[in-house]
Amino acid sequence: MKSFSDKEWAIADTEHFGKPSRWQEENYYITAIEKNELVGVLHFNIKAGVVEIITIIVTHKHTNQGTGTKLMEKVEIIAKNKKAHKLFLITGKGWKSTNFYKKMGFKQTGELKKHLLKKDWLEFSKFI
Repeated sequence: MKSFSDKEWAIADTEHFGKPSRWQEENYYITAIEKNELVGVLHFNIKAGVVEIITIIVTHKHTNQGTGTKLMEKVEIIAKNKKAHKLFLITGKGWKSTNFYKKMGFKQTGELKKHLLKKDWLEFSKFI
């Protein structure tokens, strides 16, 4: 299967991008630790110059204390160092997190109706 995929993707990528462009996906986890306690985790990947923030979670007792902001700032530094041009994520429609992402400079770029668990989700993007 690998040789088949390599051959066929090289043809398709040349057709679409002018050259073979096998995308490598890199996965990362950033942690926030306070007083030897894990208080936050951000999981993201980078593929073809785009950072997808898969999950970000901060303990409830550490919300609104800057932990999430520090995690997001760190992912943006890594993204820039890796020459990424865009960050994106999805979050639930109506969730408090939408205000956080807007504060971090993200703009709503899409809506996914009846998506995961048949709920409405919003896509946010930030170009860097």
